[in-house]
Amino acid sequence: MQIRINCRFIERTIEMELIEYQTIRDALVVLGTKVLNFLPNPKVRINRSARKLGLWHRGILMADNEEDWHALMDFIVYERDDTGHRLIEQFYESDVELTDLEEEILEGQVEHHASLFEVTDINPDTCTLTLKDLLHKEYGEFTLMDIGFSGTTQKGLLLYTRLIPIRDIYMTSGVSFAFWPETRPRLLREVSLLKIKLRRIPDSTDRYLLFHWASGQFGLHVKSG
Repeated sequence: MQIRINCRFIERTIEMELIEYQTIRDALVVLGTKVLNFLPNPKVRINRSARKLGLWHRGILMADNEEDWHALMDFIVYERDDTGHRLIEQFYESDVELTDLEEEILEGQVEHHASLFEVTDINPDTCTLTLKDLLHKEYGEFTLMDIGFSGTTQKGLLLYTRLIPIRDIYMTSGVSFAFWPETRPRLLREVSLLKIKLRRIPDSTDRYLLFHWASGQFGLHVKSG
């Protein structure tokens, strides 16, 4: 009897965590719309970002699929523009009125960490993955909560994603680039060559552009959630 009670308690705890997760995820989507609406000269920023991502052809924005569009919006929100500014930081410093939950999420968005990770463990019961940072080894491992990934990915898979700290876990920004484990040497070599090509130390925007390109060349279709 005691075992059954414990199991039910654990199941209930997981259920509450998933409900909380979905609430935060929904709020993240709403907040993302507010951030994009805050964008000055949106047409100019969208066109310039599309060019950088290779989504601009003969004067036309060509997003082949929904993932391309999401990658473009993610780039606009989190990565630097031509003046070196990040929209998410500009929004954070504004006086836009937000709910308490949105304020909490926004702080996590500003403190996000983007890198190439290896999936070292998966717990489908709690919808969590353990990720090992391959570009910043000093950071060690992260616990990502993601309903989609926890049910579809596998150990060893590589993910370039943006981790947002929320309470005691991490969530993605909604965009990830996935690769088979055997592409790891090539990806790390491309990262190393980036410094030589740019003749400076690459930043997160440079790496985002690199992994977006790599995703189009030999990446996998992914769906997080």
